[in-house]
Amino acid sequence: MPLLTGCTEDDIQANIATLIDEGKSPDQAAEIAHDMCDGKSSHLDDEDEYKATVFTQEEVNYTPNSPDENRRCGNCRWFQGEDHKYPCFIVLPEPEAIVKTGLSDAYEPLPERDEQAERSPKYYFGGSVKAVGGGIIEGYLVPFT
Repeated sequence: MPLLTGCTEDDIQANIATLIDEGKSPDQAAEIAHDMCDGKSSHLDDEDEYKATVFTQEEVNYTPNSPDENRRCGNCRWFQGEDHKYPCFIVLPEPEAIVKTGLSDAYEPLPERDEQAERSPKYYFGGSVKAVGGGIIEGYLVPFT
């Protein structure tokens, strides 16, 4: 399932769940989902802890020169640009810099956009919360477009 591009807390939580379903650890998933929004480590405070959640270049057979023009870091879902501290969300930029012409075993193509989904109406929910008593709370969601 493709990751959401929004940065609301709901989008971030949905992306974390998707990444965990794809096999990432909860810490890796949270770091990736938060980094997608702000381009820097936001979930993990310590750089060493961040490094423990991503792959080394050796683990994913990184090469700075991809033999295939269609499979390059520059068109990978994990690549955020050479000007970022961590150009790749999931591969460390050491001992070599991660460049857009590179390739690793962690490569995943950018998700294709579903044209039909983009044209479908957006649904929003309004609602209310009501305390019934005895510690019981009822919530109501009302959909509208």
